[in-house]
Amino acid sequence: MRARGVLFGFCSAAALGIAGQTLHATPYASGVQKTGTSVSFILNEPADTLTYSINGGAPVSLDGTTKGTKTFTLGSATDKFSIVAEKNAATGFLIPTGGTLTAVPSSGVRIDSPQSGTNLISDDGSILSRYFSPRGVDVNQNPNSPYFGTAFIVNSASGTNTGGNVIGPDSTPATQNVGRTTGDGLYALKADESDAFGNGDTAVNPLNIDSFPAFSTASASSGYRISIGDNDKLFVTDYSDVNGQLFQVDPNISIASGAGVNPTAINILSGFGGPAPVGTTADGTGLPAGQNHGSISAVYTTGSLANGNLVVYGIDEDLNSAHVGTSATQNDRNSLWQWNVGSGGDANGANYSAMPTQLTPGTSTNPAPGFPNYVPGLIGDFPTGGIIVDMTRGSDGKFYLAENRSAGQQDGLIVTDPTGAMIWDSLAASRTLVGDPNAADILTGVGGIDVSPDGKYLAIIQIDNDITILPLVNGVPDLANRLVMDGGTNTANGRDIAFDAAGNLYMLTSGQAMYRAYSPGGHTKTTLSFDGSSYSFVPQTIAAGLGGDFNHDNKVDGADFLVWQNTLGDAASLATWKANFGMSSAAAAASAVPEPASLGMLAFAGVLGLAARKRRSA
Repeated sequence: MRARGVLFGFCSAAALGIAGQTLHATPYASGVQKTGTSVSFILNEPADTLTYSINGGAPVSLDGTTKGTKTFTLGSATDKFSIVAEKNAATGFLIPTGGTLTAVPSSGVRIDSPQSGTNLISDDGSILSRYFSPRGVDVNQNPNSPYFGTAFIVNSASGTNTGGNVIGPDSTPATQNVGRTTGDGLYALKADESDAFGNGDTAVNPLNIDSFPAFSTASASSGYRISIGDNDKLFVTDYSDVNGQLFQVDPNISIASGAGVNPTAINILSGFGGPAPVGTTADGTGLPAGQNHGSISAVYTTGSLANGNLVVYGIDEDLNSAHVGTSATQNDRNSLWQWNVGSGGDANGANYSAMPTQLTPGTSTNPAPGFPNYVPGLIGDFPTGGIIVDMTRGSDGKFYLAENRSAGQQDGLIVTDPTGAMIWDSLAASRTLVGDPNAADILTGVGGIDVSPDGKYLAIIQIDNDITILPLVNGVPDLANRLVMDGGTNTANGRDIAFDAAGNLYMLTSGQAMYRAYSPGGHTKTTLSFDGSSYSFVPQTIAAGLGGDFNHDNKVDGADFLVWQNTLGDAASLATWKANFGMSSAAAAASAVPEPASLGMLAFAGVLGLAARKRRSA
């Protein structure tokens, strides 16, 4: 659930020349497989139009009315191609309904909020949507990966979901006539919600390099959250006291290929487990002397073991400065730490043992005289048992740290610069928003967070299963313009949330025992291209009201005439193109009366006449 939009060929709005636009892409081609001249891919949801083109030629239509596997054939194994999916959806989590969602203090946003629409693109009726103890989810955003678009899910305990109704978004019942038993370990779904590896109901508990299963069955916090790093590796945290650790896992979790039997996991850090009872050691952690971690809740990684440059940023429930040895401070647990792992601690890449560097310290709970007095940051002196926390990093390097607080007397969300220095906290922002210097934080009940690939939005899965969307302005949340989407029955807990490369959202709730995917809505277009050696992926939002922009690149030019010539050919569309030639989305928004682009029109006059003669003689 980590934003990696600057990687893998993702283009921002600025790079695409779409000033002031946001990226609302929904249907897209994922998991492309090319064998000789045969190409197959997964469409994640139905599209209004679905086309492919070969070597820049005319688009060829495919059936986009259903999600699932699509195929086409190249003329030669060396051909280049692109796949374009387009859709105009009036409802989505980025589109306000005009209504208000009532506050759910303690487990959701504390004040009434503008409501966004619900556009569910997964199937609540699918047995693959049910998990007994879901904890973490992330989606592969690398178009050059065979796992592009695959969602990986952590289920932390074995158990059976019974049949019956699950009340979903907008109070819609989803009938489950068959119960499902899920195990302790990893699952994976393709973008169309089909089983990615054919493992069925069987979870994969990866075999660690030490020949023991990675996750302990003794705790429902083992494993916990998941983050997809470079080289497609899965980084799974273990938040339990008995087995606290960070595991790197190979993304091929196919049981048929040996996952769970052959060693596919590496314990990144040295030693296992969180603390003995807090306070039983001089430093107050209960950790063994010299151990460089405790129970790890969430991480973000850069680099890789293979390249010798792995860096892990994470929140640890137990570490404090006294244990690390940088000061005598004991009340700064839940700090943001940086482990410079490199190629690891041994020949297998495991058991890195050096102490981490503290970037953002945990803080004291409401120092005297108590609330409304507070110190910004995550709580570092919480009672035994810990709290729900999460973290991610934006494409600009900013860190986002979150914690579940029910009373709003401490921060639910903070933002730091790339060095860990705090630049924004939600309690202070809440007080500014409501005009009360003693007010509580409105961001209570934070279960998990993620940042969109374009860096425009931060999504929160609330403990009550609602989803809060915060616009980001230069990476800073805009509380005033938040939207909240109804997530169905408010049964705790909403657990985790993640964006895919196209801007769709994926969430897990243990209260409803469900996995869901949602579309942001809007008029969108996604393009997956193969240049003969690698893939790139570009999502776009189509600006409304720009007539003649037939190729939807937010400007009217000669490329649109070629689309008209090849696919339209009617006089009305041609007249619209002529009237708006030379216009862009920004210019159209600034003026309802376009200026004539006479030189450009003259340049096409001969072509137009030729095209008209050809059509009349056809």
